[in-house]
Amino acid sequence: LWGETRGHVQRLMAPALAAGQVVLAQGYIARSPEGKTVTLGREGSDFTAAIVSNCLDAQQMTVWKDVPGVLSANPKTDPSQASLLPLLSYEQAVRMTYYGATVLHPNTIRPLFDKRIPLYV
Repeated sequence: LWGETRGHVQRLMAPALAAGQVVLAQGYIARSPEGKTVTLGREGSDFTAAIVSNCLDAQQMTVWKDVPGVLSANPKTDPSQASLLPLLSYEQAVRMTYYGATVLHPNTIRPLFDKRIPLYV
């Protein structure tokens, strides 16, 4: 519901941000068109942040994780192969998530890609 979401973000968040205020919002939890509470699933908070970033035409988006960035392997299962990847294209990030990287969800990338918003992990 991009049009409706963009309208809410522009009406409720943009003025506060323009006034220098901090806006605090939860992710992961959403509302269906019928008004029911729904969840966005794994990494839903990151997806929420990407949607809001897109709606605000953000200059960048930063997510905080329990790892120092996007790594070449899962540090919990293969620490010797887990080296930091300093830069990825949107396509590389989507490919990694598609093939099992769990640091980001593939849905998180699309709203950022559409507006070419850099993502920092």
